Order: sequence, then C-alpha cells, then structure tokens
Amino acid sequence: MHGEEYLQTHQKRFDLTIERLQAAGHLKNGDKVLELGDPSEFTEILKERCDVNITNTSTDLRYPIYNSEWHQFDLILCMELIEHIKDQNTSDIDALSVFTGSGIKCMLKECERLLKDDGTLFVSTPNIHCYRVLENWCKNDEIYTYGPHPRELTIQYLEEVLGEYFELEVEHVNCWDCHGTSTEFMEVAKRFLESIGESAENRENGAIFITCTKGSH
Repeated sequence: MHGEEYLQTHQKRFDLTIERLQAAGHLKNGDKVLELGDPSEFTEILKERCDVNITNTSTDLRYPIYNSEWHQFDLILCMELIEHIKDQNTSDIDALSVFTGSGIKCMLKECERLLKDDGTLFVSTPNIHCYRVLENWCKNDEIYTYGPHPRELTIQYLEEVLGEYFELEVEHVNCWDCHGTSTEFMEVAKRFLESIGESAENRENGAIFITCTKGSH
C-alpha cells in the first residue's frame, strides 16, 4: 500500500516522527540520515521540511551492509520495517523451526556500526499489545494489527533486542486511532483487563516509537 492511500493512513505518524525528533535534537539541518529501505512518501516529506542528506538502502537488511562510500550517520530511520525482517536463511533444522531474530540482530548491529557515537537510531513499529489485536482475536480475524506482516514484535522483545546495542527511550503513540477499533470495544476491553488485574495502559496507542542512542554500549 503506497501512494495517496498510504500517505493518508500514515500522515499523522510522519508528522509526529519529525516533530519528536526535532524537539529532542535528533533531527537537525545538515544531518546525514540513513533511511532503511527504499525511498518512501516519508523520504519526500523529510526532504521538504528539513535540509538533510538522505541515503536509502536497497539490499537485504538481514545481512551486513557493504558500501565503502557510506560513512557514519547522524540519524538512522527504521520505520515500520523491523516487523518485516525475517530470520537469515539457514540449513539448521533447529533454527528453521523457531524465530531466532538473526536478521533483526544483524540489522541492528549494522545500525550501531553506521551511527556516529552521538547518533540516533529511530524505530517505529505497530503496538501488538493494543486493543486492535485483542479485537481481532475476539473476531477470529488476523491477529496482527496488519495481517500481511510476517511478525509483529512485543515491547518486551523490542526492549531486549534493541537493548543489546543501545540505550532506549520508549514512547507509545496514537497514530491511527487504535487502527479503527471502536470506542465501545475499547471500553469493554478496558473493564475486562482491570477486572483480572491486567494493565490497560497504552492499549489505545497503535504505535511504538523507540529512540536509540549508543550510550555506554
């Protein structure tokens, strides 16, 4: 889904991303920015609003990025992408039977290598703990916020795998009005969660923004 429909769906996320990165000093005029993946609608918006030098990738991100012309970046953007990264190909039958995160870990290691010491990796990804997923489960529908995703990642997993390489600042954000979940369902689900002693915090927020810095790693 790209083009006008994609832009309409993600415009709020784009706006919030730029707003937060600029406010925190992670996105400044003159920065060298690496956007993981092909150029997108966000690429054009960023070029229009900021005087930055943007580079995109065109290789399989499960494996090391080899480009002798690339130098360290001020900002790396991993937006709505980490949930698409599958494991590396392997002939190990044990590894084939489970998700190992080998592709994700390789990508993050490359991000750490390509970032300046004071640079930032910004990750955005769907919140699998939101009400939309619970509603999908109740309706016997696709379990993820977006059915075609090969895998959506829990906040626990994200904090663990990103925390191997970076210091993290995590924010749950309402970009899509909880992916269209009805207010009635959210109210009922909230009461249910509270009745069994589970937290309803951030369930209405359909996206996770994670700001990653090298810190003491």
